[in-house]
Formats: sequence, C-alpha cells, structure tokens
Amino acid sequence: MTADHHSEFVLLSGTMYKARNCRFIEVAAYSGDQIVNLEFLDPPHALSRAIGAQHWGPWLVSPDVKVLRIQARHQCHGLWDTTTDLIKEVRL
Repeated sequence: MTADHHSEFVLLSGTMYKARNCRFIEVAAYSGDQIVNLEFLDPPHALSRAIGAQHWGPWLVSPDVKVLRIQARHQCHGLWDTTTDLIKEVRL
C-alpha cells in the first residue's frame, strides 16, 4: 500500500487478492475509534470485484490521518454478513 499525504487528505492505493465470490455491501474507515471519510477515486467497478489479484485506488481519506483501519462488509451466503479488515490498523 502507498500513502500520499496532502494537507487535508491522504490518497491510498495498493494491491489485493480477492479469495471468495462474495457480494460487497459497504466499506468504513477509522482513525482510532473515529470514523473518517473514504471516497473511491478509482474507475467504477461492478459492485463486487472478480476473484483474483488486482490493483485498487486511489482512495481518498479525509482528513489526513496518521493511523488508519479500513473494514469491508460483504455477504458470502444468505445467513449473515462478514466483516473483513482490508487494512488492519496501520501508521501512515
């Protein structure tokens, strides 16, 4: 993951590997226990990405933070939703 800091925001990008065919529901970003704004700036994708390795970003996080955690909620089966740490708490 790369982080490009600006005075009021940080731009993030990186790579990931999607292992299961789950339906994306939402994403949330946190700095400590505070929710921060997260905006996808990369080209639009289908609601759920294909399985496999892929690039993501840039994503805009505001305000510019020094500690960040990003979680996604998705549905892999009909009984409950699953929450996954996309970025575990990391210092930027």
